[in-house]
Amino acid sequence: MKSRVVELPEYREASKTFLAEAQSLVFHNAKFDLQKLILAGVIERDSISPDRIEDTEALAHLLDEHQVKKLKPLAEKYLGVSTDEAEAIREAKKVVAKERKLKLSEITFDMLPREVLIPYSLKDAEYTLQLYYKLKPMLEQYPDLSQLYRDEMELTLVLLDMEAQTMKLDMEYLETKAKEYATQALLKELEIRDMVGDEDFNPNSPKQILEAFASLGVELRATDKAALRDVDHPLSAALVELRRLRKIHGTYLLGLIAEQRDGYVHLNFRQHGPKTGRMASGGREA
Repeated sequence: MKSRVVELPEYREASKTFLAEAQSLVFHNAKFDLQKLILAGVIERDSISPDRIEDTEALAHLLDEHQVKKLKPLAEKYLGVSTDEAEAIREAKKVVAKERKLKLSEITFDMLPREVLIPYSLKDAEYTLQLYYKLKPMLEQYPDLSQLYRDEMELTLVLLDMEAQTMKLDMEYLETKAKEYATQALLKELEIRDMVGDEDFNPNSPKQILEAFASLGVELRATDKAALRDVDHPLSAALVELRRLRKIHGTYLLGLIAEQRDGYVHLNFRQHGPKTGRMASGGREA
């Protein structure tokens, strides 16, 4: 997203002064906002330390990793407030998309009128600050969580630096491996069809898989990986192997190729996404 402060030098200088003098900076999804502020030239990376930033998304995640962690739902849950600014943004996007003859997904915030953006941004700032004052005391009731929260702020900056460095890809290697795994997957699928004795057999169809095992006199309770591994039969082993090959080919190899730009991948580490405690990653957020 292109920042308007870059286009307006007087606002950029005022923002730089304000942010430099602020003792604490409160965000919702701090890494995303810090990335944009650094790119806009209104804050220096060296001026940001873990003890200077606060993140309501991290607070919400540590208090209950299962809850929705988007700003508006959290504001409604903890503050009892709601707003129609998001709907105003959606309607404005529709208008701009029609005017510019673009897809709705192609409309970015810098294309929207300021009279729509300003109320939206003000509400975001208001809700973020109110949530901070609500959630931080709740977290401080648990000393272990309080320490973990400070660790999360430190990790936020580590991930921020990692994303800034990007990652160079060996495109020749990736493309070669993608072709190899595509070939292996195709051969494995043909092998499975030979086992079943049906050239139209679809290994993605749970119904057809169950029917194939039934015709072989093998009882199969389900078609997921765990159920297939419980059955000692060449067909079940072949289906598990096919899924492995497709996972590597589609999710990892083709996934990296699709995300790269000029041989580099710009990752976005989703620090507070999965409920399991691990991180997810994807293409850099716009």
